[in-house]
Amino acid sequence: MGARRDVGKDVAEKDAPFDFAAAYQELSLSMSRVHISRFEELPRIDLYLDQVLALVADELSFIPLEGEKLLTGSMVNNYVKQGLVPAPERKRYSPRHVAYLLFVCSLKRSLSIAQVADLLSVVDNAQVDLLRAYNDLVSAFEVAIAREFSDGPEGRGDPVPMRVYDVQGVEVDDGVSRLLTTGIRLLASKVYVDHVLELQSRRLG
Repeated sequence: MGARRDVGKDVAEKDAPFDFAAAYQELSLSMSRVHISRFEELPRIDLYLDQVLALVADELSFIPLEGEKLLTGSMVNNYVKQGLVPAPERKRYSPRHVAYLLFVCSLKRSLSIAQVADLLSVVDNAQVDLLRAYNDLVSAFEVAIAREFSDGPEGRGDPVPMRVYDVQGVEVDDGVSRLLTTGIRLLASKVYVDHVLELQSRRLG
């Protein structure tokens, strides 16, 4: 004979108030484990558009979207036309394309597309070593997110300073580094606000 279900317990669990502290602790742990692929970890073979869309969505799955799509084929085409992303070669996208898309798709959560374009122009004008900068940006973003969530709902982490170098290995103007550092911090704060507001909404029912 099977075990009898405790109906009263089921009802109590269903009616139990939302445990914000426990949910936040779980969220904080999850955000401390965020990992975005470094350039050398991206697929070494060129990808078709549908593969790129899936890859970018997976890499940035920790960013709340509020029912929106992070990236679509139309968006990619628009970014190429606007000069935000290099044009694909024979309809295929290299790791360099993916890195650009990850940069654009993450920062557009806290900046306008026009501002992202301006930021890329600043980086390009400074002749920044993009591959090195990508890895440094990804690392700084992970640390910023972990710090943002580490001290409880009232806590905030300190900015993660970056050093950016040009293609000759010379450190670029400090203003560029500060701009990127602040952009990363702003994005981490946006991710924090979106996640915690969602938890607060669940608590309020």
